[in-house]
Amino acid sequence: MRISVWSHRAPNQRRSPEIARDLLRRAVAEHVRRDVPVLHRPGRAPAVRDVAVSLSRSDDVAMCVVADSGAVGIDVERLRPWEDLADMASLIGYAVPRDAPGLLALWTCKEALAKALGTGLPDDVRTLETPQDPPEAKTWARSNGWLWVGCPCEAGCVAALVVASAGPDGHGTVDITELRQSDADLRAWTMTPRL
Repeated sequence: MRISVWSHRAPNQRRSPEIARDLLRRAVAEHVRRDVPVLHRPGRAPAVRDVAVSLSRSDDVAMCVVADSGAVGIDVERLRPWEDLADMASLIGYAVPRDAPGLLALWTCKEALAKALGTGLPDDVRTLETPQDPPEAKTWARSNGWLWVGCPCEAGCVAALVVASAGPDGHGTVDITELRQSDADLRAWTMTPRL
């Protein structure tokens, strides 16, 4: 399984969705080695024929993932002080990490899973079963048919990546190669989990 993750920093990502859409188009073209239409429907996740995709934006960062197969979800959040995360912590409700990076790691896992499921966040996010300890960079953890991959991301951010994957629960490593750095605001990685 080959997974491509792309990240782009630009101001006003929230107000300029075309920036993230262009990032996804570029990532898909690079992954499949040809231009492929990306369908963007209002209020719906993007869709691409023959590959799985997901897209996330937070403040000045957009991230997307393209995978050869299976449902996929990615979420990125900019780190912020614990005090700004109280509402998020109350939604998770149980075993909440007491530090901002830990809480955001758990939250991004829940958002990524909701995207992979295609459901959006449920009213009770506690129903989304995610690893209590998300995998570190360059590692993976598989549970309940989902492969959780330690996702590289921009400094000052937390990101989570999940891919539907059959096989026994367990842990392993991920080979990661950075694709290009021609643009200081654009980063891309190819990841291959050693399953």
